[in-house]
Amino acid sequence: MPDVTVKIKGLEEIKRRINRFPEISGKHVAQAINLSVRAIEAKTILVAPVATGTLVGRFPLDREIASASSLRGVVATRVPYAAEVHDLYPPGTRYKRPTKNLIAVAGFLEVGKDAAQNQVDRFFAAALRSITKDLATD
Repeated sequence: MPDVTVKIKGLEEIKRRINRFPEISGKHVAQAINLSVRAIEAKTILVAPVATGTLVGRFPLDREIASASSLRGVVATRVPYAAEVHDLYPPGTRYKRPTKNLIAVAGFLEVGKDAAQNQVDRFFAAALRSITKDLATD
């Protein structure tokens, strides 16, 4: 699958707090990452092509979730033909002969990421608020 980068508002402030207070901030950032992964995945599945269901069925099985010690999340499908189908046309272009999902578009991962961006921003803003609250009560 192609790599798609998610931009996170306030990332520098989050990094700074993680470095200064890893035990407090790690759990909140991990939660924001995991919520973001699921939101992107849900938006991606809506616009992914479906013929047999194998491609979209693999997203939940192939996702990687974050923990306080491993702040990384991945939305992926390890179906061998996924990259070819994803990159068949420019992102957002409808497939010429869709099968079961008539709103499927090429670049479905990029399109799903863009559709979930507002949710991702809210998850990380909430993480910053939670970190601040926890620091204030310590």
